Amino acid sequence: MANKRKKSRPIYSSAFKLEVISKVLDGTFNKQEAQLAYRIGGKSTILEWMRQLVPADEKLSQSVKDAWAEKMAAQKQLAQLKSQLKAERLRSDLYKKMVEQAEQEFNIEIKKK
Repeated sequence: MANKRKKSRPIYSSAFKLEVISKVLDGTFNKQEAQLAYRIGGKSTILEWMRQLVPADEKLSQSVKDAWAEKMAAQKQLAQLKSQLKAERLRSDLYKKMVEQAEQEFNIEIKKK
């Protein structure tokens, strides 16, 4: 029987952890992007580092808060625009079908060339 070796977990320095956390907090990366960029295993590793290294009472800088608010506003606006686009596409399709139906029923050409 072959001996099974346990995989050892990599040990990250505090400086490395702080660098990764600062990139996440300043908006350079989100947690998943940082995990991929720095090849960090585990889905919640960065979150755990944040809990350990960033004091709970420490306030985020105003620029991070502003960036977060802008991102959320942009996402909300994007969702609204997508909804409007979907409605306009449906409306356009409806008009096309109406024109095609009218052309067939009345034997006239409505579309301009």
